[in-house]
Amino acid sequence: MSREQEFLDRIRASFRLVEDDEAWVEWVAGRVDGDAVVVLYRWISQVRGRFETHPVDARRWVLDDYGREVFSDPAASLDDLASEAILEIQEPDGPGRHFDVPWADGLVPDPAAVRWHGSAVEQATAVALAQHTRPRVLVCNGGSSSGKSSLTRALQLVLPGVWLRFSVDTLIDACPPSLLAPDGLDLAPDGEVHVGAAFTEVEERWMAGIARMAELGAQVLVEDGFVSGRAAQERWRRALQHVPVGWVGVRCDPGVAADRERMRGDRGEGMARLQAESVHVGIDYDLEVDTTAREPAEVADVVLQHWFR
Repeated sequence: MSREQEFLDRIRASFRLVEDDEAWVEWVAGRVDGDAVVVLYRWISQVRGRFETHPVDARRWVLDDYGREVFSDPAASLDDLASEAILEIQEPDGPGRHFDVPWADGLVPDPAAVRWHGSAVEQATAVALAQHTRPRVLVCNGGSSSGKSSLTRALQLVLPGVWLRFSVDTLIDACPPSLLAPDGLDLAPDGEVHVGAAFTEVEERWMAGIARMAELGAQVLVEDGFVSGRAAQERWRRALQHVPVGWVGVRCDPGVAADRERMRGDRGEGMARLQAESVHVGIDYDLEVDTTAREPAEVADVVLQHWFR
């Protein structure tokens, strides 16, 4: 008998793991999947005398990796590994995540409805990112009046599926006046922008919310201006680590951007010229576009051709 099969048998023998008057775990299915072990289970709870069956949850363990992660020993004993795995099942770590992976195929009628937990999330994320060459999030970085909003509106008309637009400007509009201050976001009359810790904290929560929508399947266009430079991109990278991302640099001649700024009349004069180059310093892109002399539809077609054709 393989080590993986023996581990699976020990997990199977432990059900019912939790048994009381209110909730318990029910075995659904399991199998050895190469060098991994997959276990599917569901919680059943009793509320006001009625039994409620919850959706199917699942975990997947690669035993050497699991031993290394939990005990710093890839050859950890099966007793120790099984005991730790049983504790993980008994102590839910949240609602789990849905992934397009084949690990539950043939074990339940609807494998796509299975909610994966624990190390399976990292494993499934790696598989999903490898399978998807098309981004689910496009982050468009450019200076003020560089044409980001016009580009994302044009992209919504040509990209396949439904794409939602989110701009850092809408985040700023949503902030209370107390946050638009030197320790938050300070917009100086000469166009300078200073980002403080208080605003960064709120911004990271906003990023996490957008990332969660993308993890659940939404396709998202983000308009941002990395006035914090490389640190801003790193915050987005951390937030979006579980979804495929495309990084788009939106450039525009400083003089043209300044002319657009004057025509808009809703920006501090000087911001467009100051940001035209500075927001791109140190930023890594998959694609760069220039809106100086091109219509939004033309620029959108460049993005479309790069990733979606």
